[in-house]
Amino acid sequence: MDAGLHYERSVRQRAEGQVQLDMASPFATAPSRQKTIEKTCPSCGGSFLVNGQHLKQKHCSYKCANEARSSRASCYVVKDCAVCGVIFKSKTRANRRYCGRKCMGESAQRGDYKVGPEARPAMDRIAENINIDPITNCWIWTGCLTVGGAKLGSGGYAKIKVGEKHTLGHIVSYEAHHGPVPEGLELDHKCRNRACVNPDHVEAVDHRINMIRSPITFAGINAAKTHCVNGHSFTEENTYLRPRRAKSQSGGKTRACKTCQRKLNRESIARRKAEPK
Repeated sequence: MDAGLHYERSVRQRAEGQVQLDMASPFATAPSRQKTIEKTCPSCGGSFLVNGQHLKQKHCSYKCANEARSSRASCYVVKDCAVCGVIFKSKTRANRRYCGRKCMGESAQRGDYKVGPEARPAMDRIAENINIDPITNCWIWTGCLTVGGAKLGSGGYAKIKVGEKHTLGHIVSYEAHHGPVPEGLELDHKCRNRACVNPDHVEAVDHRINMIRSPITFAGINAAKTHCVNGHSFTEENTYLRPRRAKSQSGGKTRACKTCQRKLNRESIARRKAEPK
């Protein structure tokens, strides 16, 4: 007899009272766990009985549970094998590029992961792992991407291995076309697409300009403001530059509203005059 049918039969007999349990036995289940309920399987629609520690069971069998798990389209993405081009499914968080170990071995023999003079040029590997957007002309990297950590906005960049260490793909592409990045500068995506490795879409700027251009940093959000918190516009006549505080970032100045500052000064003078001498 099938194990599932045998289990269901035993549960039904126990529910109907045909099987009596000796509650004095140490192996007997507590009366509170003898509750038996009938459920409907969400996969096949059939009814089944559960009791005891199986009350949280949702499916009638392992087959239905596996079918429900494999039907979750949000957990998988469709990819093309980088070697043979066969379409395969992969989890969204997995950085798989090959359909199996055979293609992975062929890629290793081809030189994708070799170090030294036998290694394939980085630009050749970049050219094989990009999709060009016909509208924005962005070179979208289809390989491994960096994962965001504690640093704000540190994820989503192209990641490629050059030599014995990993580096960012847009830096490799920029240096291959325009030379090394000048000292003290960093690359900023003008297209605002972090996965883009087009060397013409990045620009070498200093850290302050890079932060101001970003729409997610505090510097970028404040720089985009045209009015103060009270609605006064930041015009040339109504704005003055205030030096940063000692605890803040060294150097630079912040904008302040003259109208609001005059109001605060008048209120401060009125409070001092109202205080008893």
